[in-house]
Amino acid sequence: MHKYILAIMTCLILLKAISADPVKAAENPEQKEMQQRIEQHFRTKAEHFGLKTEGKDLKEVRKEITIIEEAKKRENVWRTAQTLRIQTEGKTMNELIKDVRKKVKNKKRPQPLFIFYAQCFDK
Repeated sequence: MHKYILAIMTCLILLKAISADPVKAAENPEQKEMQQRIEQHFRTKAEHFGLKTEGKDLKEVRKEITIIEEAKKRENVWRTAQTLRIQTEGKTMNELIKDVRKKVKNKKRPQPLFIFYAQCFDK
């Protein structure tokens, strides 16, 4: 729950800072600092993915990061579907995600043996 709240707050802060007018940012030192931190955040994230950020503006960097994150998400969904032995041929990504979620939800996890044995000896 805390993760979701933190993610939403981070998105709102980033949205506010990105929507800040660059002309006003030059006048207001707080907005200028916020804009610099956001730009540094995305450039660091891009370097983590191995992207070169020199000579690119923030929109291009964010677009490339989004493309890479989507590709990783698709790869993880496909790998999970293969692990769960879900047929992937001819299905869209949304169908695969739905099938994976359904299979994971329906899959029962076995009890660890030490809990099972403890229950046996408690009687």
